[in-house]
This record gives sequence, C-alpha cells and structure tokens, in this order.
Amino acid sequence: MAQSKEDRAAYMRGYWAANKEVLAAKKHEYYLAHKEEHAARCREYDAAHGAEMRERKRKYAAAHRPEFNAWSREYYATHKEEHAALTRAWKVAHKDELPSRARHYYEQHKEEYAAYGRAYTAMHPEHVASRRLRYRARKRDADNGAVTAQVIAEKIGEYGGICPYCNHLIAEGEMDHVVPLSRGGMHDADNLAWVCAECNRRKSGRSLLRFMLARIGG
Repeated sequence: MAQSKEDRAAYMRGYWAANKEVLAAKKHEYYLAHKEEHAARCREYDAAHGAEMRERKRKYAAAHRPEFNAWSREYYATHKEEHAALTRAWKVAHKDELPSRARHYYEQHKEEYAAYGRAYTAMHPEHVASRRLRYRARKRDADNGAVTAQVIAEKIGEYGGICPYCNHLIAEGEMDHVVPLSRGGMHDADNLAWVCAECNRRKSGRSLLRFMLARIGG
C-alpha cells in the first residue's frame, strides 16, 4: 500500500531526527567536494532570479521583523566575541576601502543624516551638548569625566531658561565654559553655564570679566 504524503513527510522527519549528525556530515562532505559547481549554480541562478529573490526576502523580512530582531539580538549576545573578531578582521582586510565607502554612503544619504541629526538634537539637547563639550575638552586635555548628560540637563534648567549673562529669555541655548578651556578652565560642572547663543558667540574665548566689561561699555 502506497504511503500518503503526510506519512511520507512524518517518516522523513523521524529519519532526519534520528540521523541528523550523519546526514549533516555527508551534506558538508558533498559540498566541499563540489564547492565550485555549487558556486557556479548559485551565480547562474542569482543572475536569472536575483531581483525576484531580493524582493521576496525584503517582503518576508518586513512581515517577520520582530522575529528577526529578536533572533538577531539573541545571536549577537551568544556570539559577541566571534562577531567582534570577524569585524576587526574585515576592517583590517578592507582598511583602504573604508574611508571611500563611508564617504560614498554619506553622499548618498546626506539628507537623511541631516534630518536625523536635527531630530535627535531637538529631542536630546543635553546629550548633544555633552558630546560637543567633551570633544572640545578632550582637545584641550581638560576633561575629568565628571560632566554627564544628567549634569548638562541640570545646567540647562538651572536659571529657568534665562541667560545668566544678559538676563534675557533663551531662545537658542548653548553650553559655555565660564573660564574658557583656552585659558585653563576645566570641563566640569562648576565651570559650565547654559547661555543664549548670542552671548556665547560674543564671549568666545574671553574671560567672563572681560566679556561683561565689554557688554557694559558697548
């Protein structure tokens, strides 16, 4: 009596489960012996059906995105060191290509980068200010690591939105080093003030005293 389709499928599943390691080894052995033929067939199929395959993959990924994301997180968590090693090896092997690839990608997506930057700055001004200040401080070797995004957020709200230099409401604010880094000031909470952009630009690298005297005199 001929087996039904369901019976045949159940038998094959059982056979695979019982002989999984042996079958996997044979499959790998066959692949190694016919690697070039396999690669040629793949290239030929991709040339004929590449666009169709990519579209199917795109649709499938879009329909199963939460599953893909969960799988990716789990895989990365269990293969973190291996992934890091592969990334380092790839960067070393392609170090001459990376700058041009990065420039090309940026040129192709410049508007997206700009839009993301504007949105992030609007949502997280304290993080952006902290990053910029730390960069400037590192250039002057004045960063003691004490200025966090939380410190920046507290400084932004310290004077209730009023610029301590001109006593006007801050429409566009910037973080200023009261004692400029160029004059030996440190990048710490005691040397920071959230001021209006106009005062920050006018003060520039001058001391607070010289800046205030210039304001009074001018």
